[in-house]
Formats: sequence, C-alpha cells, structure tokens
Amino acid sequence: MRVATSRVFLVTLATVLPLSAKVIFPPTVTFNQCSQSPPPTNDYSISFTLKTDGDTQLVNGLVEQNSFLRSTNSIQATVTPVPVTINVSANPAKLAYGHNKAYVGFFIGSASTFSGFVTIDVSCVPTSTVTLTTDSVNVQAAAGSGTVTVSLPSEVNGAQNLSYQTDPIQFTLTPDTQSSPTSWITSASVPGFGAGQGAVSQNGTADLTLTINTAGLAARAVPYPGYLHIRDNQTGFGAADLTVWLTVTGSTTGNAALPHIAVNGQYTTSFYLINTSTFNSNYRLDFLNDNGQPLNIPVTGQGFVDHVAGSLAGGASAYFEAGDSSMQTVGGSALITADPSIGVQAMFRHGVQDASGKHYYEAAVEATTGSTEFQIPFDATTFAPTNEQTYTGIAIGNLDGSTSATINCTARDSGGNTIANAIPPLVIAAKGHWAGFDFPQLLGKRGTIDCVGSTTIGAVALHTFINGANSSLPVFLK
Repeated sequence: MRVATSRVFLVTLATVLPLSAKVIFPPTVTFNQCSQSPPPTNDYSISFTLKTDGDTQLVNGLVEQNSFLRSTNSIQATVTPVPVTINVSANPAKLAYGHNKAYVGFFIGSASTFSGFVTIDVSCVPTSTVTLTTDSVNVQAAAGSGTVTVSLPSEVNGAQNLSYQTDPIQFTLTPDTQSSPTSWITSASVPGFGAGQGAVSQNGTADLTLTINTAGLAARAVPYPGYLHIRDNQTGFGAADLTVWLTVTGSTTGNAALPHIAVNGQYTTSFYLINTSTFNSNYRLDFLNDNGQPLNIPVTGQGFVDHVAGSLAGGASAYFEAGDSSMQTVGGSALITADPSIGVQAMFRHGVQDASGKHYYEAAVEATTGSTEFQIPFDATTFAPTNEQTYTGIAIGNLDGSTSATINCTARDSGGNTIANAIPPLVIAAKGHWAGFDFPQLLGKRGTIDCVGSTTIGAVALHTFINGANSSLPVFLK
C-alpha cells in the first residue's frame, strides 16, 4: 500500500485579549510548503491576514524568541477593512516532527503591553509514515490447534525522505476487537520488540509476526476476517491497516495419510469416505508420487486428477475408484485434509491372470496420523500346503510437508535377535513415498521390523503370496 505523504502548516489565529474592537482575525490558514519531499531547508515566509471592521488601526508585532520563527522579524502594519498580509520568516532547521507552535504578539501603536497574539501551528505530520507490502494476507490453521504464529517477511515498510526525528519510525500494533469480535488475532510483533511494538527505518522494511488463536473457531471453507492497526507512536497518525483472512481447516489437516496406493495395469485403488457427524464436513485427498509431487491418476468420473475434494452431508459417504488396466502401474500415497468427522480408508485390488482364469486379491489400507516410529510383524517363510514363498511388503509415506525423512529399520527374528543388514537405510522426500518387499536376509524367518524416522511417517504392511494374493498386517505405532 502506498499512501501519499502530506505535511501541512496550520496557522491558528486566536485572540486572548481583545486587540481592538475594530480588528478582525481571519480563520485558520493552511500552508502546503511542507508537502515537498524532502522538506525545504531554506527559510520561507508564512503569511496570514488582518483587517478591521471599519476604522484604520496601526499594529505592531513581535515574534516569539527561540522558536522556529526568525526573531529579527519586525512587524508594523496599518490595518484597514481591506485585508492586510502579514509575513513572518520560518527557519525549517528548527522544526520538529509533529506539531510546532510559535507566537506573534501584537500591540496597538506605542503601547508597551501586548493586547493579543497569533498562534502559528506548523504541523509536520505525514499522513503515512508506515506502509504495507500487501494490504491483505491469507493465513491457515487447523481447528483446535490453539496458538499459532504466522511470519510475514518484509511486510512493514518505512516511508521515504522523512525528517523531523523520525528514523527509526516507532509504532504500535493493535488487533481490531470491534470489527472482529472473536479476537482471533491475539497480538503482533516485529523481531527484537515485544508484543504490540515495533520499529522500521526510513525507506527500510521489517518482518511482521502475527499470533493467532483458533480456539472456538469451527472449520469452514469461508475465511474469518481479522484486522490489525499500525499507528505511529509520536503522533498516532501515519497509520496502516492490515486485513487478515483466516481459513480454519479440519484438525487432521496435513497429519493423516494413506501410506500406499497402486493404480493402473493390474492394480485398482478404491477410496471410501464417510461422515460420522450429523453436519456437513469437508474433505480433500491429494495424490502424491515417490518424490512428494502431485500424481495424476485416472479416477472414474473425474478424469486424470491429482486430488479429489468435496463436502459430505451428515451421515453421508463417498466412493472413488482409480486405475486403468491399459496403462503402466504407478504407486504413491495420498495426503488427507479433512474435518475430524471424516473417516477415510482405501483398498487396492490386484488382478492376476493364470491358467485357471482371472483372480482378484484385495488388501485394505487404513488412514494413519503417523508417528516417528512403528513396528510390524513379518513372515517370509514357505507356505507348507502349497510350498509357496511368502513375503512381507512395507510401504512408508513421509507426512512432513517440508522435510525429507531419514528412516532406519531394524529386523529381529522370533527370538528377538537382530538380523543384520535386513533393510537398508531409507531417505524419503517431503510428502514422498517408498515401498519394498524383497529382503533376502529375511527369507525363511518370522519376526518383527521396527522403523524409526526423523519426521512423522505412516506405514502399511502387507502379507503377500508369490501368486499375488495379499492381505494387510497390523502396524503398531510407537
């Protein structure tokens, strides 16, 4: 926001004692010399007028000593019904930021006592000493998340070419509790200052930190409005007003995921969503590839999309199915953003063609809020009735949206003995995904796998036959 700077000189003419019944003081006169940028450095003249209501009067005036008015001014004028211009010389070097007052005393003829005076008020107050990089910002927080801080880099700007002791510009930050009665903006600050206080240099910038509290705010699609007022400490002027739009999302936003999806070729993934509440609730599922980037997949009735989103009425449900048998198989994960009442589960179907025909096998994938450690059972023995090798597959999703996850897994046999080098260390990109099942060191054994991550991670485990049959295994969060 850029607000034009305006500095004005106000000349207030006031009678304390009657100068003469026939002398008339005019109303306040406004001068605009101070609108120059930078302000003038040379002397300039401040003018005002006097007149009488009929008779002629001789008046003399003296300016106040040690003020911004030149004391060498000698004023003598014959005042008539026609306005007479009085000039006094001002010294800009003695003007301070804010309101500057000086006085010109008048007496009639050769009298030695002042009969009245003129008050000269030079206002050197810019209309804006502080501006904003943007007048309106959008922020987001999860319902029930409590106190949250939001950083707005280089949001506050100091006006240019100010003088009159304004560098740095000190200001206060006050949330508006009238227009936004919920008062979810609790405070604001600038680095190095306490809550509600800040400063910015002329022609400089300062970061702004907002503290917000979502307590009592329900998740909804329509943002909540809030306002922050910034006021110059020296005058109360030089204001800037920031509008803040807060979107409150479901409490599981960014913290729930389906750790594995598989679509196309022999695989189809189905998504089931239910609303367990009696009121409308929102949901969104973002499909992500191994690198945490948006993954476009074919969803029946939606086309190729990287997400599905919508709203469910109380007690309602939704179903989506993704996969095209003519396309190459791709895998990944799904990040869930939903109101707390929304339940999500996925199921992927594996179609296998053999000599006896087409067979389909299914396994469920439960949504998880994840943890930094999980444990699963594994079984990599031979199934005696058919002499088929079995495997335990693991899929892991990194729920952190900004940091890659380093994961170390330790395998132990049924006696609790460590199986060395069973699963190599993993690094998964932010919001990324990894899946594997071929661990030679585990063949012929049963036991547990314990994985520890540097971020919040979610996992699904699958017990799989070589012929493609599979089922889910429990994942124990630690």
